[in-house]
Formats: sequence, structure tokens, C-alpha cells
Amino acid sequence: MDTYKESRRSFRVEENIYLSSEVLTEDEFQNGLATWQVRSQSALNSQTALLEVDAELTEKLFLLKSKAPAVADCLSLINDKVTLVASELPDLRAARDKLTSQAAVKCELGADGMMFESDMAYKVGTCLVLQLLLETHQFYFETFARILRVIEPEPGENSPPTRLIAVEFHGMKPALRDVLIQHLFSLETETLRMRRLEAANDYDALP
Repeated sequence: MDTYKESRRSFRVEENIYLSSEVLTEDEFQNGLATWQVRSQSALNSQTALLEVDAELTEKLFLLKSKAPAVADCLSLINDKVTLVASELPDLRAARDKLTSQAAVKCELGADGMMFESDMAYKVGTCLVLQLLLETHQFYFETFARILRVIEPEPGENSPPTRLIAVEFHGMKPALRDVLIQHLFSLETETLRMRRLEAANDYDALP
């Protein structure tokens, strides 16, 4: 079981993300994500809170469905409606629009961390708070992270230099991590389905 959980966490997919990052002091990092969220007063903080509640609610609805499927279905519809209304709140929409006003960044995303492109000269060990909006499904979350590795570009390879930054996530609640894992598997399933369709089309095109 532990091996299975670790394999799920190390699973990686390629994704485009809208990313905002802020360097933290070690004290700020140790104080935790919840303290930062209170201090930042970002409208997007509520998006993460809604996602965490939704993950816990989904688990409860799954258990309820075996005993009262009609009730579970109704509650699920109500939850979808509330989520839709919440996503249209003016402050939340403005915050998301600000995040998406910049170009999306390529990354390799997993449940325990990611590797992304950046022109910032980060150092290994730097503490960050990340706000991420995944281009696929518009999935948003916040997390603390610590830089594990910085891969410098080859001399003259690009200008300005684009580095690869590998980070490990910290402080992510289990419910949110499970939602992220589900998202990653959904992306990979869709990728495999498209590859099968392309292979089938290539086969049909053979003389």
C-alpha cells in the first residue's frame, strides 16, 4: 500500500500552468500556508478552501451513495451549483484574470512537486509560496514549496536564460493532494486516449 501511494505521488504529467511565486523567509515558511493566506488576503485563497471542502464532500457523498443514492445525487448537484456560483464572484474572477494575464509556463507536475521553466535566478533551498492555475480544467491551488534543484541552460542556448526549477511541495492538505492526483490521472488518461486515436488513424491511412 505504501509503495502504491508513493508511486501515485511521484507520477508526473506535462502541463501548462499560470504561475505566481513569492520568495519566503524561513520563518514565514515554518509558520505555514494558512498564516500566509491570512496575511495575503487574496481572493484566490477562497478557491483553495472551496477545493478542500469539495474533496471532503466528495468522499462523504461516495459513502452516502451506497445508502441513499437519490439523496447523494441531489447533494452533488447542489454542490456543483454552489461551486459554479462561487467561481463567478467578482473578486475571484478578477484575481484569476490577473493570474492569467501572463503567459502560461510549461511544467512537469506531480502530487509532491514539479519542475517548471523560469528566468529567475533562484538558489537551491529557497522557500516559495506558489499560486498555480492549471490550463487544463482551470484547476487552481496554492502551496508552499522548497527548491531542490536548479538546472542552468547551456551558454547561448536562449536569451533571456530559461532555467528549470525543481521544487517539492509543502503544507498541502491530504484532501487537496488527492484532488490533484485525480486531476493528474485524468490528464494522463486523456493523453493515452488521444494517442490511441492517432495510432488508429495512422493505421487506417496505410495503403
